Amino acid sequence: MGAAGSLPEDSSLVRKATLPKGLGATRPRTKAAGSLPADLSLARMIQKATLSLGLGATRPPGFVPIVERTLGTKKIQMKYALQNGVRSRFARKMTPDTVLRTTKIVPVSDKDQKRHVLDEKEIMQLARWGIIIEDYYKRPMDIEWAQDGRDGKFYIVQARPETVQASKDLHYLSEYKIKRKGKVLLQGPAVGSKIGIGPIRVIKSAANLSEFKKGEILVTEMTDPDWEPIMKIASAIVTNAGGRTCHAAIISRELGIPAIVGTKTGTDILKSGTLATVSCAEGEIGYVYEGKASFTLIKHDLRKLPKTRVDIMMNLASPEKAFHHSFIPNKGVGLAREEFIINTFIQIHPMALLNYHALKDKKVKQKIDDLTLDYKDKAQFFVDKLAEGVGRIAAAFYPKDVIVRLSDFKTNEYANLIGGKEYEPKEDNPMIGWRGASRYYDENYVKAFELECKAMKKAREYMGFDNIKIMIPFCRTIEEGKAVLKVMEKNGLKRGGGGKSDPAAGSDKAAGSDKAASKSGRFADGSGRFAPSGLVAGLVDPKSDPAEGSDKAASESGMFADGSGRFAPSGLVAGLVDPKSDPAEGSDKAAGSSENDKARLFFGSICCFVV
Repeated sequence: MGAAGSLPEDSSLVRKATLPKGLGATRPRTKAAGSLPADLSLARMIQKATLSLGLGATRPPGFVPIVERTLGTKKIQMKYALQNGVRSRFARKMTPDTVLRTTKIVPVSDKDQKRHVLDEKEIMQLARWGIIIEDYYKRPMDIEWAQDGRDGKFYIVQARPETVQASKDLHYLSEYKIKRKGKVLLQGPAVGSKIGIGPIRVIKSAANLSEFKKGEILVTEMTDPDWEPIMKIASAIVTNAGGRTCHAAIISRELGIPAIVGTKTGTDILKSGTLATVSCAEGEIGYVYEGKASFTLIKHDLRKLPKTRVDIMMNLASPEKAFHHSFIPNKGVGLAREEFIINTFIQIHPMALLNYHALKDKKVKQKIDDLTLDYKDKAQFFVDKLAEGVGRIAAAFYPKDVIVRLSDFKTNEYANLIGGKEYEPKEDNPMIGWRGASRYYDENYVKAFELECKAMKKAREYMGFDNIKIMIPFCRTIEEGKAVLKVMEKNGLKRGGGGKSDPAAGSDKAAGSDKAASKSGRFADGSGRFAPSGLVAGLVDPKSDPAEGSDKAASESGMFADGSGRFAPSGLVAGLVDPKSDPAEGSDKAAGSSENDKARLFFGSICCFVV
């Protein structure tokens, strides 16, 4: 066999966008679930279902919702060992000179280690088969597959009930509360909200990984993929280096293990064999306590949470937690921030990727090479990883709306990305400097912003997540907003382009209000609502005219009324104009008594709008 493996646990990530209508109707109904008809083998069942569903080679291209790809280490491989000569991998005949003897373990070439084993088409084929098999058995399945070394085709070699992940009840939210605790040995940034107890094991080199035992607390300088086998059996993880976006933090989130990162002195202070408690249940700071602390574990049944009178959308940054958090009652994601995805999964300044061949710093180029293995087009790495991160969040909450805020790093934060120092100015106060919308149309950054646009377009149109809405942060003026929209439209992101991003589609009133909004320079989504970013954005009800009889009072009091009559302080809102007025034509109903007043109202404000 050329390659073998199991379908990923998250094969369900592609379910919503790839599962055709009527899939269940193709299942044989004559037998109880779990027993195949005598004349229908597993392979034939898949073949028949695939052909009947139109998932074969003749199926027109559809969505490709692959939301995560991991490059494995692949340091060794098993090959046939021949007595004489060398036989081609695809040879169909064995000659007397090439008699098969046994198998042998050989190293994998550097070139093959740096490439993905499966391409998109192959991943989608295996995912479809996984869905068909699970749909037939009506339960999660552990599926093994193999790729033949001669014909290159994939084969399902085994399918059995999955019992580890399926046994977890995701309808419960666990809350840890620590009670009695010992002396504080160490503290640092907490990752997660759990508590882990066990003997400490300090490991300073990967050469000593075999010393680690299940249930111990791993203490080390920092981790990388080679450490993952022991991380999976650790009760907790403590590192000297790293932050909340480092490898140890990412893996601990995925595994549900408490971790404390960036302690600086963990390997010096903590001693192997000492019984300790790692608590990440006390807020932003995690603590390592001496001895075994006592704690209570409260499990909240999410199905019994009371319904709120207000629809609540989530604030989410980490794609790894998206599926877990999606079980908490919600109406979607009101703020999905790109910064965590860029910091964690990309780590590279987009301009450094665009100008890769012109980079002179060899260390920077090497870091980029290490992260972008299997990518000849370095800029495409940014597009793919951002689309996958956003896509994973959108998949978890589909079909509910997921509002994605485009990047809003400050210049000092952009500079900290790999290769970023060359492209970022030094500002005395980056908080109110070159950030948000002001970067997107600037000639020094517009090419990088176009990568973000391509990523959003890929997530919506190629991956199929039409529940993604796009939020523009820190927009200071009407003209700036228009300039950003123009760049987005140039890159295939046009307002009102259909899908779930256009909730006003089919509504004459909403369409009329959008037209007025466009004329007056007011920015809103299809429904006329505004979206907040950090501070509150004032709201304008497109169905009413709050400006009539109230503009003067609002101007004098420094407040702006929303459609419901409530007011928000002008210092904390984006200046808004009356949707029924046209300031460009000198209407006295504009929010502000003059063009100068209007400019003053927008200057320095934080406006965020959904497109």
